[in-house]
Amino acid sequence: DNNNNNKNNNKNDNNNSEKKNNEQSEIDKSINNLSNSFILLKELALKKLATKNLFDEIQETIDKSETHVHVYFKDCETNFKNLTEEYEISQNNLKNHLRKVN
Repeated sequence: DNNNNNKNNNKNDNNNSEKKNNEQSEIDKSINNLSNSFILLKELALKKLATKNLFDEIQETIDKSETHVHVYFKDCETNFKNLTEEYEISQNNLKNHLRKVN
């Protein structure tokens, strides 16, 4: 009887030990998965930050370009007005000259 009890106890010990090993293995897997998830999250956060920085740079470039274009068109408008005035003055001078000649 004692032998049978010892065998059963050994079986139970082996089963319990196996269960503990399986549980530990599952816990290790979970920890590993969590760790990998955090690494992925960190990578994604860094990519998101890099993308946001890039977007901000692009937006800044667009804003500067809009300002440059606005200034350029203002200059063009001013130049056009000046040329128009000069043309009108020349026209008037030509008319006056022609009157004098006639």
